[in-house]
Amino acid sequence: FKDWWPTAERLTLPVDSMEEGRSPEGCHHMSGNVAEWVNDWYDNDYYMRARDKVVNKNPPGPEAGAQRVARGGSWVSRLPEWLTATARMPLDPATRALELGFRCARDVEVKKEKEPK
Repeated sequence: FKDWWPTAERLTLPVDSMEEGRSPEGCHHMSGNVAEWVNDWYDNDYYMRARDKVVNKNPPGPEAGAQRVARGGSWVSRLPEWLTATARMPLDPATRALELGFRCARDVEVKKEKEPK
């Protein structure tokens, strides 16, 4: 594998391909296409400390650090544990690689139900 992949064709697919592989929320390619940069700084123990502080929903990550986080496996991932959306790896922010990309995202406005009178 290590001898093959540097000369292999790019094995990525358009983000809306493989309809049967969508998540229950409708997200495509959360792992296996390219690992994705996220906004968080890397801290190996951050989530354990956040859990202890009961920050259970989308903890914001450390305020600073030396490495950023990439999530999810890519087409070069060989181990099943790397082919999940929760897999996290620390990378120098200047890292560039064929198996590394990003996903454009935005917050969704949640419409509040009108309260009954």
